[in-house]
Amino acid sequence: MQFLAFLALFLPAFCMSASVLIIEPQAQSCQVKKMLLPSKKEEPLFRPPSCPKRLLISNSGKFFYSDESGSIFTLANKKTEKIGEFPTWSMSLMLDEKGRLVAGYLKDLKESDFSSTGEGDKRTENFSFEGKKYVSKDLPPWGVPYMAIAEVFENGKWTRIEVAPTKSEAGDTPQLSVLKKISSKTNGVSLEKLQMDSTCYSSLLNCNTQHPFAKKLLGEREGYGEIKTKSGAVFLFNVIYGDTPHASSPVFFLDSGAKDGIKINEERNQISLSMKDDLVLIGNEYDNKVSKLYDGNGEMIMAFPPSAQVVWYPE
Repeated sequence: MQFLAFLALFLPAFCMSASVLIIEPQAQSCQVKKMLLPSKKEEPLFRPPSCPKRLLISNSGKFFYSDESGSIFTLANKKTEKIGEFPTWSMSLMLDEKGRLVAGYLKDLKESDFSSTGEGDKRTENFSFEGKKYVSKDLPPWGVPYMAIAEVFENGKWTRIEVAPTKSEAGDTPQLSVLKKISSKTNGVSLEKLQMDSTCYSSLLNCNTQHPFAKKLLGEREGYGEIKTKSGAVFLFNVIYGDTPHASSPVFFLDSGAKDGIKINEERNQISLSMKDDLVLIGNEYDNKVSKLYDGNGEMIMAFPPSAQVVWYPE
């Protein structure tokens, strides 16, 4: 019994496992792969001609992605197949509750297809698109008029499921948000979501800590953030403010019960931080490049290629 109790202290360390998704530009292509940690065993996923602009992974492990041109691909048997193309500047991709791929995009209107009457609360805007009339009283008076369109990919073809008038190209315009069939409920996750989960935008990252050692280690700052490990150790970082808070260097590691911390990363600007199974991933904010991996003791165990985007693989 004593032996089993002793062994239990060490089992979590051996059983811990997490994976990262790595998107790395190559000379004539892009390598997308999964890496199991802490073993660093790699599993190649696919190699498109260029790195994805948008990427989605369904709960069943199916991949969809789009490139810079707006072409959309799916991955089957580790081979890519083009399934569509939409205007890339306005395109949004998501997976609905059934795991189907849904694309939202904006369609241009002719000047003659739009008119408005009245002012203030009595303002009415009239849209004409493909022979049908649409009336809106909710859009702002500013912005460029467009039609927002949603299409779903199912059984090998795209089917239009919604059309709605909208405005874009100005601040506080609704753009694709007028599409009611593009729901926040999803059967999968996007690369953008995985990236945002490692920023102050997400509730997963504590960017408002009152840790007693934060000011001592980081100096007088606008704000402070922390990541706490299972052992009680913390990674403390600077928080700067614009319109929203942003995690920023430097980052200090403070062991549980320690009186002083250790600076663990080089000085740079806004950063991303996230933890899985006591492994902490630190990289650039938003693009997650120049990423480094630290263990729960504050030791750097891996530096990824600077040009590679690295995020936690959804399990």
